Amino acid sequence: MHSVTGLGKPAGIVYLPETNQVLVSDGEPGSCKIIDGSTYQVVGDVKLVADADSVGYDAPANLLYVVNGGKDVGEKFSRVSVVDVKAHKKWLTSRSMVKDWRQWHWRNPGRDCS
Repeated sequence: MHSVTGLGKPAGIVYLPETNQVLVSDGEPGSCKIIDGSTYQVVGDVKLVADADSVGYDAPANLLYVVNGGKDVGEKFSRVSVVDVKAHKKWLTSRSMVKDWRQWHWRNPGRDCS
């Protein structure tokens, strides 16, 4: 068991065995941290919108989808940011029409958004 320091409000976690990296959405600064799976050191930090939260990973496309924004930061909508995992860069942030991602998940069984 290891602890990783330097995270504000970690939420979603994805492990990438092919690169031995861990992706963590971090709500406090609004970012996606990239952590080396061997040293547990932060090796990358992709700036996103405030309150980065739930994540979903598209392995064939190497894209990480991060839900952010919303009521916790005083917005009436959420956003979805897309991170290019190979380039360690934000590809896009889009305003979402879905007010509550839990509702989206239950209406779309079989599609993981947590």
